[in-house]
Amino acid sequence: MKPANFKILPLWFQKAILMAILLAVVSLGYLSINAMNAGKTAVQLEIFLDRMIPFNHHWVWAYYLYFPFIFLPILFLRDTKELLKAFIFYLLTAVITLTIFALWRTVMIRPDIVANDLSARLLQGIYDRDHPYNCFPSQHVAYSWTATVVAFRRNRTFGLIAVPIATLITLSTLFVKQHWFVDAPGGIAVVITAYFITYKLLMKGKDYERDSDSCQSNCD
Repeated sequence: MKPANFKILPLWFQKAILMAILLAVVSLGYLSINAMNAGKTAVQLEIFLDRMIPFNHHWVWAYYLYFPFIFLPILFLRDTKELLKAFIFYLLTAVITLTIFALWRTVMIRPDIVANDLSARLLQGIYDRDHPYNCFPSQHVAYSWTATVVAFRRNRTFGLIAVPIATLITLSTLFVKQHWFVDAPGGIAVVITAYFITYKLLMKGKDYERDSDSCQSNCD
C-alpha cells in the first residue's frame, strides 16, 4: 500500500493495521528467539543489587499491567503523521531488543514459588510459558517507556499518568525475578536510542517540510 493510499484510510483503521504489525513483530520475534535460546549456554548478569531485591510474587499484578499498557497511547494519537512516527519508534525498539536477544544470550535464575495463592499461580503461569532467556534488555521496560514517551508527545497529562505505570512495571520485573537489575537500564537505553533515531534523525525536518508546503500553497 502506498503512503498516499494509507493516509486516506480512517485513522482507527490505520491504528489497527500498525498495531497488528507491531504485535506480530514483538510477540513472534520474542517467542521465536526465546525458543531458539532455550537450553543453550547463556550469561547471568547478576550484580550485588540483585541480591538486595527481595522476591515478591504479588508484584505479578504490576507485571501484567504491561500487556494492556504498551500500545494504549497509540489509541489516543490524533493524526497519521504522529501515528507513523510512533510506529517507527516502537518498531526500532523491537528491532534493537530482538537483535540483542539473538546475538547475546542471557539467562535469569528464578526462585521456586512456594505460595499457592492467585498471585503465585499467575506468576507460575509466566514461568511455565516463558523460558528464562532474552533477559537483556528488558522488553517489559523498553516497551513500557516507549509507550510513556508516546503518551508525553500526545499530551503532558497523559505522560504524567503513564510514568507511574511504567515505573511499576519496571519494578515488577525485578521483584518477580524475571530480570536482573541491569536489564532495566538496558531497556531504557534502548528507548533513548530508538527515540533519537526516530525523532532526531529519520523524522527530522518533516514538520518543517509540511509547513513549507502549506505556506507555498497558501501563497499561491
